[in-house]
Amino acid sequence: MLNLTFTDSFSSVSKNRIEFPSSYAARKVQSPPAINGSLEDWQLELFQSVSGLDRLKINHDGVFGGDADLSFRFAVQYDENALYIALKVRDDSHCQELWDSDSWKEDSMQVGIALHPEGSDWKLFHKFCFALSTKVKDGVMGFRHNGTPEFPPGKPAQDIVRHSVKREGDETVYEIAIPWNSMEKSLKTFPDEKIIGLGIFVNDVDVINGVKGKRKAMEAFGGMGYTLPKDFGKIMLK
Repeated sequence: MLNLTFTDSFSSVSKNRIEFPSSYAARKVQSPPAINGSLEDWQLELFQSVSGLDRLKINHDGVFGGDADLSFRFAVQYDENALYIALKVRDDSHCQELWDSDSWKEDSMQVGIALHPEGSDWKLFHKFCFALSTKVKDGVMGFRHNGTPEFPPGKPAQDIVRHSVKREGDETVYEIAIPWNSMEKSLKTFPDEKIIGLGIFVNDVDVINGVKGKRKAMEAFGGMGYTLPKDFGKIMLK
């Protein structure tokens, strides 16, 4: 982020802020993670923390209770077969009473993935949402909101896009495996460019004294609020 201050000849001051896409180095793994919500096979040093008011991109009711209310840690790995994403979300009130295509409106995790850089944008991208129902036992959901003619929006089969969401205490763990050929059928392995775009959004709705509040959302990189892949973070496949 770059903060700019301009002063003209009349001593009038104007300020502007330019945000550059963040970057993250994803490590190649020898053995894929189990995708069981335990995160036991992920190395702690891979995780980055996201917290604070400056990371809140949506806050409809203006109420934010700090890290215990909403914060998260995330990590990204890959191998020849798939991209692996893990989140551990801290949230003292888990609420998810919707289903599939509407699950993003309550507690959930959204991820945008862009492939093949072309100038300042990407040739294609996908946007998924993953959630855990508070109404249905073991109600783990996955939904593709943005896709391609090869992979249109809809509920992805669990045996293709594997995902696990588990709630323990005040934390929700999301673990996802998205095969490269589930984003582009011609991909036999990771893209030749060894760089992808990534956006991460964590949505949160609190229930306090039986009253459901309005949605807030915290973002790891950029581009997710209005689905702008050009603002996604740059993930280097090391």
